Amino acid sequence: MRKSVDKFLNYMTVERGVSANTLAAYRNDLYQLIEFLDGQGPDGNGDDGWDKVDSDDMVSYVLKLHDRGYSDTTRARKVASARSFFSFIVDEGAISKDPTENLSFPRVGRSLPEVLSIEEVDALLSSPAGDTPEATRDRAMLELLYATGMRVSELVSLDVEDIDLEQSFVRCFGKGSKERMIPIHRQAADAVKTYLMAGRPKLMKQRSGKATFLNRRGDRLGRQGFWLVLRRLSIRA
Repeated sequence: MRKSVDKFLNYMTVERGVSANTLAAYRNDLYQLIEFLDGQGPDGNGDDGWDKVDSDDMVSYVLKLHDRGYSDTTRARKVASARSFFSFIVDEGAISKDPTENLSFPRVGRSLPEVLSIEEVDALLSSPAGDTPEATRDRAMLELLYATGMRVSELVSLDVEDIDLEQSFVRCFGKGSKERMIPIHRQAADAVKTYLMAGRPKLMKQRSGKATFLNRRGDRLGRQGFWLVLRRLSIRA
């Protein structure tokens, strides 16, 4: 069964160009489905078990997710992952009927996001204090996020060549590897320039490559690393 899932994941990567995070979610959701089905009857060790899965199995799976305490949002995502996968293997001719065809999504309530006040934004942008390499990096990251609205994954994926300070724009690649050219205001450009000239050279190591934002080891700062920085700065602000 995993062979079909791996084939689907390869399709989503090569043909659909999904992000690494989306791919990881698909893998987690579908491997979890296989683990559930292993206890329901289909042969999880072979690759012909999918044709034995029926709508009752999938209803039981959704109920099991509910019993395990998953939120409505997470259950809806796992159902969506299963639907995408079964649609794929139907198109591939591996099975003749989609067992998720009549499966309803868990109802997900929509809530308004909480937003920062102008005063809170100003406090956060001012929180990286001093002229250390890390402080100049943190100011540059916050100013770029505020100026562009890009995702954190896009921010930490930036290479030095993606930033044009003369023209004041940033090139980033979003979901599906779609390229965007985003203008930035002078304050953000100045913060990035200060970091690139005074901060980044002190963080660089031989392995740093073209990565714009570096951690203390000289490696590209990751999403988790950024969230740790943001948490620290938020507490300070």
